[in-house]
Formats: sequence, C-alpha cells, structure tokens
Amino acid sequence: RMIAALTRFGHLTVTRRATNAKGRGENKGNVRYRCRCDCGWDRVIVRGSHLEQGRVRACVKCADQQP
Repeated sequence: RMIAALTRFGHLTVTRRATNAKGRGENKGNVRYRCRCDCGWDRVIVRGSHLEQGRVRACVKCADQQP
C-alpha cells in the first residue's frame, strides 16, 4: 500500500516516494520514501515497511539521542 505525503511516523513526516532500491537480495524493489525529521533533516530515506512497522521513527541523529 502507498503511504501518502505528510503522513507522520514518530518524528518523521513523509514528503514523497523515493526511488525503489536496486540491486540483489532482500532490498531489491522495496518501496522507499523520503522523509523530513522534526530536527529539520529532510533527506531521510526509509523503506515503507519499516515506517509502517514502527522500526524507524526518527533520523539517525535523533534516534541516537533517545533513551
């Protein structure tokens, strides 16, 4: 299922769909999204399934600061 722009997941807001992952193995063809974190970083690329499952909720910088 597609994730609409401006949908929030934790500290991330989806801005648009990114290019699908290329290559071999488990990452091939996964739908990815470009997101903006609450800290202002706007080039966060995340797999759609990771957003929906709650596995990624912030950029790396912000995730490291959370307890």
